[in-house]
Amino acid sequence: MKKRVEKAYKIAELMIRVFEIGLSFFIVIGIFIEGIMHAKRLWNVTFEGELQSFQIFLDNVLMYIIGLEVAMLFVKREPNIMVDILIFAIARKMIIDTSKGIDFMFGAFAILILFIVKCYGISCILLPGYFRRTANSPDSNPRSSDTQTQV
Repeated sequence: MKKRVEKAYKIAELMIRVFEIGLSFFIVIGIFIEGIMHAKRLWNVTFEGELQSFQIFLDNVLMYIIGLEVAMLFVKREPNIMVDILIFAIARKMIIDTSKGIDFMFGAFAILILFIVKCYGISCILLPGYFRRTANSPDSNPRSSDTQTQV
């Protein structure tokens, strides 16, 4: 009975994973098609010189970058990618919609906090064991700080 449940769980996990990869594939294709359409619009903006159109184009391009990051999140499933998506989203908001200095300061402070989370791994403190590195991972340190080398 336990083996059947484990097998059903593995099949369900595989189906969900295939669905996520397929969804990310469609997201990338949609972003590519929309990017081509907006590149044609940028060509018109270059010769017309409308700043409003360029602002809309920049807004869409930054949204496409966030969409690509979401697709990468579906495929890779790494916590650092989630932090990157939040950084891109806040930076996009700051570039497009920031009109007051206080909004810019809050956005910069939020990005600073996210970089601290990304670099120093506060997520390891919040969920111990979930993001634990394996011994053969590329970023694992062969010498830990609590191990003393004997001379």
